[in-house]
Amino acid sequence: MKSKNVLWGLILILIGVLFILKNIGLIDLSWHGLVRVWPAIFILWGISLLPIKEFIKIIFIVVILGISTWIVIDSDGYNDSSWFGNDDDLVTYQSDQNFDIPNKKSVHNAHLELNVAASSFKIKDTTAKLLEFEKHGGKFNYEYISTFLEDNADIIINTKNHTASLRDKGDKITMKLNPSPVWTIDLDAGAASIDYDLSQFKIKELNIDAGASSFDLKLGDLYPETDVTVDAGASSFEINIPKDAGCEMKISSVLSEKNFSGFTKVGKGHYKTPNYDTAKQKIHIDIEAAVSSYTVHRY
Repeated sequence: MKSKNVLWGLILILIGVLFILKNIGLIDLSWHGLVRVWPAIFILWGISLLPIKEFIKIIFIVVILGISTWIVIDSDGYNDSSWFGNDDDLVTYQSDQNFDIPNKKSVHNAHLELNVAASSFKIKDTTAKLLEFEKHGGKFNYEYISTFLEDNADIIINTKNHTASLRDKGDKITMKLNPSPVWTIDLDAGAASIDYDLSQFKIKELNIDAGASSFDLKLGDLYPETDVTVDAGASSFEINIPKDAGCEMKISSVLSEKNFSGFTKVGKGHYKTPNYDTAKQKIHIDIEAAVSSYTVHRY
């Protein structure tokens, strides 16, 4: 019996069995899980070519396929007590989740750090509280830490159940911020649809690590100097800035489509608006993008 025949036969059998188990509801299966183990094909192929006895090759093939199957199932976040026998390991997901952080009149500077797994994430409205958070759907719970020191507030919002599968990104998050403090916002969103209307807030610094995302940012003119940093891959995004603001952009991009008018090139990857030196408000934008499409629009 040739190991190559065993290899491809077992692969087809295992894939068929996994999809049967998925169809009858015993496991969750997604292409995400299969994609995670695609390099195993090269390992299996290499084993089949080794100059060793056929039965040893077959043992290695079965072991690698077993490990790959476990990774596929585990990556989909399957954790049923009938399989693991421990109800304490189960995660209780909250389809809807709401919380708010009270404001203190002494707060002048607020730092918000967001590590979210949302499919949709919006910041639009204002609130009398320091922050309001509302989440619908999905299989992620969120937790926050807030600290206050003199006139500074620090808020960190993270996903609580880190074992949930990435394929479960169905969370729709809406947030409201207090317009009084000067805000620094750090967002790590992975892959998401982001809609930030920040025109009503004093934004000192905005840092976005968006992975493969689609996002729309709108900045206002309420703070004299704003720094924006975007690190994106395979993304499509638009940044809207006030027409009267002086804007400087530094761009480092690969295989990307750029679209912006009203800027003058002053160096390699360096652009400025004609009113940059005289404008009362200045916005600095630093973009690092790969295989992306982005627009900077002056409104």
